[in-house]
Amino acid sequence: MLATKYLTFLNQARCFSVSSVDLNANRACLGRPSRTKYVKQYKVTLMNSDGSTVEARYPKPLHFVRLPLDLRIADESERRQRLALRKPQVKRIKEEVIDDNFDASDYLKYFKK
Repeated sequence: MLATKYLTFLNQARCFSVSSVDLNANRACLGRPSRTKYVKQYKVTLMNSDGSTVEARYPKPLHFVRLPLDLRIADESERRQRLALRKPQVKRIKEEVIDDNFDASDYLKYFKK
């Protein structure tokens, strides 16, 4: 009876192992975990188009989020200015003017014979 209890104890002890390895997502992370969806909501400063700021929660760890200007409530001059910035700019072609008035005789005094 005692021998069978001792043998079952040895079998259980053989299966028992101690490991200290953390097998989670952050074990080899240096900067931040590269996830598409964060578990935690982070505090960010949210700036409205009028300049007012509000503390809010955001799924990505950002410091500052700026909302775009709503063109429906902007006045006409500001709306035209913003829409003009959205249009593609015309590329100007700059022509290089090569000045070819080099005269070697001006530099003959620097050469020794």
